[in-house]
Amino acid sequence: MKNKVGRKSLLVDDPSIQDRICKAVAQGATYKGAAAFGGIHVGTVLHWMSLGREESMADPAGEEKSHYRIFFDAVKKARSICMLRHLANIDRAAESGIWQA
Repeated sequence: MKNKVGRKSLLVDDPSIQDRICKAVAQGATYKGAAAFGGIHVGTVLHWMSLGREESMADPAGEEKSHYRIFFDAVKKARSICMLRHLANIDRAAESGIWQA
């Protein structure tokens, strides 16, 4: 792989961006909303996800994870947390007899 010259990724410069994005996604925000909460453009989030997905497909075992792969995995986990939270809400509503979850 060719060495790239330029500034470091914001993922490296400011790790709190990943935390804010994952927090927003875990609460159910869209990528656009999560990006705004993280202080970056949604295109950047999608680009980082694409790079992480490519790495995930090339190295499923994740022997050496780049910051993009770590970001991709963290966002996937946040999406799972969100999904499980919503399913739990539906289960609670169904148990109480309120079907309009």
